[in-house]
Amino acid sequence: MRRILFVDPDHGPRSQIAEALLRRATADRYEVGSAGTQPTGSLEGVEAVLREVGITDFAPGRRAIVSALDPPPDVLVTVCEEGCGSCPYVPGSGHVLRWPQPDPQLAPPDQRLAALRRIRDDLQILIGTLADLPP
Repeated sequence: MRRILFVDPDHGPRSQIAEALLRRATADRYEVGSAGTQPTGSLEGVEAVLREVGITDFAPGRRAIVSALDPPPDVLVTVCEEGCGSCPYVPGSGHVLRWPQPDPQLAPPDQRLAALRRIRDDLQILIGTLADLPP
């Protein structure tokens, strides 16, 4: 089974939203996960924006990238912002994709949900390319 891993430095909303969206789009055709090098970002609002698109069974959590490396993923997708300087990399990954997304931690509190919705909507479009891969 093909392994797909979404990563960002803090294992925050971006990688976890991408994981939830691909899980829904592909059911059990792929082994899908997400992780970060320093899993510390706020997950506030993730469940809310996923519920808005009908995903009610995803519980965000924390996962360090070192726990997701054996074996290395077939597809590694980094979702951190352009030029962040700390995009995770996994040696041995079959394919590496960059889907830069803005850091929602930088959004003012009253704009956080709107920022998460924009990220979710952008990732939904990109997820379509992975959902069509052969298992």
